[in-house]
Amino acid sequence: MTIKRSPLTGLLAIVFTILIGIAITNLYGLLGFIVSVIIILVTIFLVLYFIWAPENIIGFFPKEGYCTIITEGDAFSDAIIKYRNKILRVDYKVIDSNDPDKKNHKKAPFSLFGMCFIPWWPLRKVYKKEVKWTKLVEGEIQHRKEVLERFSLMDYLYYVECDDEETTNKITIKIGLNVVASIINPYLAIFKTSNLPAMLDSEVKNAVRNFIRTKSYEKIIDSDLVAEILSSMGSEIRDMEDRYGLFISNIKVIAVEPTDKEYAKATTQKTIVEKRVEANIVEAQGKALVAGLGMTGAIMAMLSSFTGEDVKKLQGILKDDPKFFEENYGKILEYCQKLYEKSLAITGGSYLEVVSSGGGSSGSIDGNLLALMVTANKISGGKGGISDVPKKQRTKEEMDNIVYGKD
Repeated sequence: MTIKRSPLTGLLAIVFTILIGIAITNLYGLLGFIVSVIIILVTIFLVLYFIWAPENIIGFFPKEGYCTIITEGDAFSDAIIKYRNKILRVDYKVIDSNDPDKKNHKKAPFSLFGMCFIPWWPLRKVYKKEVKWTKLVEGEIQHRKEVLERFSLMDYLYYVECDDEETTNKITIKIGLNVVASIINPYLAIFKTSNLPAMLDSEVKNAVRNFIRTKSYEKIIDSDLVAEILSSMGSEIRDMEDRYGLFISNIKVIAVEPTDKEYAKATTQKTIVEKRVEANIVEAQGKALVAGLGMTGAIMAMLSSFTGEDVKKLQGILKDDPKFFEENYGKILEYCQKLYEKSLAITGGSYLEVVSSGGGSSGSIDGNLLALMVTANKISGGKGGISDVPKKQRTKEEMDNIVYGKD
């Protein structure tokens, strides 16, 4: 907590020290005068450093990540920043300290133990400005107002809310946004803009309104809002950088909802129903997959032999996530079923077409297919067991190559 001290206290301390210095000079002559001057100078510095500079009298303390504006009367005089690895250009734009264009770098002011002096004080002084802005804190909208003497150059979160904007299908909606922005030119942002947060609020709202008016409500809630809003704001963002010295680095959508409460309720209920239907469809697809493919032990064993995965593991995946199982094993499972059916035909004396790895018929048989068909034959009544066929872990690409006859 900063302890406020009256500037008058410092003045009284200096006057008291001068009076003591005069007394010492009278007692000890030249030696007393030298000691008195030293004491007075030290007192003046301590008063300036600990009492006056914190109150922006004669000097001031720059704050890390902030900018201080110096004015002469009502006119801009200078801007001073303290920001790690950042400096000001001569046009007061914030740039990296390692920028190669040295001739356009603004000269850093003289400082003593972190304290900068205000040249020609009191004709020049630290600029103060009342600023109003809106912020969202833990879901609560807060309207803030403060007189600032130092202005942040760091990313700051502003809340912007667009109310009663009408979509193409005549639905009025509300969109709440958290806008991350930072000052990149303090001269433009602080001194040349009457109210920077209000300007930011107005520019973002205009861009969002233009975006909403070209979309239906359904399109808005289904789209990547952040990307689309940033895209639609392209010219406005560049304009804010050039005219107002403000850079928008990100936007986060906090809320999108119809202003009509009944419509909002109906929309929510519709979404819940759609999600439930989607879940039921996925579950039904999983059951249909099991039933439609005839998930016998023989086919599951063939799938295990083909993929190198344990049978129990495959059964667990099928039970817990049928959609994932279908996406990853569905095609190869159908392939195993066809091989299984052909292997049954062999045991019954039927004709079996032999397919080579290149996709055509030939007199030679691919080793992978042979292993699977032998496995199916053994399971369906032949001699031996599944353990007789060596397993090999296969990648999805390898399985697709075999299923689709790719080289």
